[in-house]
Formats: sequence, C-alpha cells, structure tokens
Amino acid sequence: MNQITLRRPSNFMLAGRNFKILIDGKIVGNIGNNEVKQFETPSIAFKLKTKVMFNESKVIELKEGQTGDYTIKQNIISTIATLGMTLCFIPHFLFFKETNNDFFLYIGIPFLLVNLYFSTFGRKNVLQIKKTEE
Repeated sequence: MNQITLRRPSNFMLAGRNFKILIDGKIVGNIGNNEVKQFETPSIAFKLKTKVMFNESKVIELKEGQTGDYTIKQNIISTIATLGMTLCFIPHFLFFKETNNDFFLYIGIPFLLVNLYFSTFGRKNVLQIKKTEE
C-alpha cells in the first residue's frame, strides 16, 4: 500500500466544515481546516476526490505508484463571490432598507449570479485538488 499526503490550508469560508476524502468513490477519512493528513492508497490506479456539503472537486485519476503531496483549496472566484455578495447585501438591508438607495443592491447582483452558478451547475468547481509545488 502507498500513501498520499493531503494538505488543507486555512480557509475562512469553509473553516467549520470537514472535507470528506474519497478514493475510488469510498470515503476514507476527513480533513479539517489547516490540517495535513496521510491516507493509504491502493497500489493500482485510483481516483481521488473531495467533498463538502453538496460541493465536490473534480476527480483526479492517479496512476499506479503515483503518490505525493496534494493541496485542497476552495476556488478563489467562489470565495470572492460569496464575500462580495455578503458585503453588498448586508449594508443594503441593514442601513438603506427604508430609502431608495439601491446602490449596494445593484453592485451585489453580479456576485449573486456567480454564487448561483457555483451552487448549481458549478458545484464540481468549488473545490480543487492540486499537486503541491515545492
């Protein structure tokens, strides 16, 4: 049996969630925020994937004996869209609800549309597994 090392750097958006690690479609463990773990892998070719809530990464197919360090990250565009939407809609509903000032609302709509994409069709693009560069 071989081992693969997975790193999950600190991330504010999904800090409270553990990511499930799937090898060949079976859950082999979890990885928390800012954690490094090693997982046993089969000695033949296998498929690696991570999952959190309804979001998942694209499948990475690793060949026989191919191990190493991999990093799990959240897509930066989905993170920016979530933060942008939050920062635009909260001021509108807290401070400008009674006025006709819809500036924050209009700025927040593109962020909302990008978030809608990542919640539906792009849910397999939220998480990314990449080979760790040394």
